[in-house]
Amino acid sequence: MGSSNVFGEISFEAKIRVVNGEMSPQTQTFKIALMQNDYKFYRNSHKKYGDVSDSELPDGAGYTAGGKQLANPQVSQNTITGTVTVSWDAMQWTAISGDIGPTSGAIIYNDSVFDKPILGFLAFHPPFTQMDGGTLVISDISLTTT
Repeated sequence: MGSSNVFGEISFEAKIRVVNGEMSPQTQTFKIALMQNDYKFYRNSHKKYGDVSDSELPDGAGYTAGGKQLANPQVSQNTITGTVTVSWDAMQWTAISGDIGPTSGAIIYNDSVFDKPILGFLAFHPPFTQMDGGTLVISDISLTTT
């Protein structure tokens, strides 16, 4: 994805749901949705997809609101730092008949649960626009607990 750096942040809601056994990246369906350029993630108050869906990129130019389903989740732990990381395969969107973006990042949410809780946010620094005819690829889709 261009020259942007990607930084992941897990929501507080996700931590609670994982501990309660209500959220499992390995057994449930997770989606990634691109957010508008002015979107700011607040991990204590952005709990569900419905809390942020108005800030998602609209349908068009090769992007469909609601995002795309992530594939091949991997969960790993670092016994030295005490962190756990969940990651998925790369995701891509091809810009058709217009640009995709600008986008400040992407929400990852659980599409298997009725209220669609947010697992976390991938922030793009700087925000990114995929020009018409190009392909926006996010190759490092991962979130790590702190």
